[in-house]
Amino acid sequence: MISDQLGRDGSGAARDDLIFKGSVEFLYNNEPLLSPAVRAAYLAALALAPGAVADHSPRTFAGHDVYLVQQLSSFGVIGLIVDSASGRVVGYTAGTNPTSLQDARQVTYAVVTQPGTRP
Repeated sequence: MISDQLGRDGSGAARDDLIFKGSVEFLYNNEPLLSPAVRAAYLAALALAPGAVADHSPRTFAGHDVYLVQQLSSFGVIGLIVDSASGRVVGYTAGTNPTSLQDARQVTYAVVTQPGTRP
């Protein structure tokens, strides 16, 4: 079902990179709502997508020890930057270099009690 919903381009051709991209967008939009166990399972499943890998090479991003969950395809690299200690997504990366965080973007979330209020 995920393949049918997310993995087809405008002409209907199957593309594994679209499955990963759609899954990253879902996680980006919903990450604060997920329990640590669900988030960990989602990231582990995402790392099993065709062309995807979890890269646990030591690195730091925005003051966090992190690892990458990313996919390399003919369209480039797209990935999530995950805090090694908490399992929270702290950034994302896209481009052509699978190991560089030079163009990475930091992700921050705010929790509020009511819509329209500030934390």
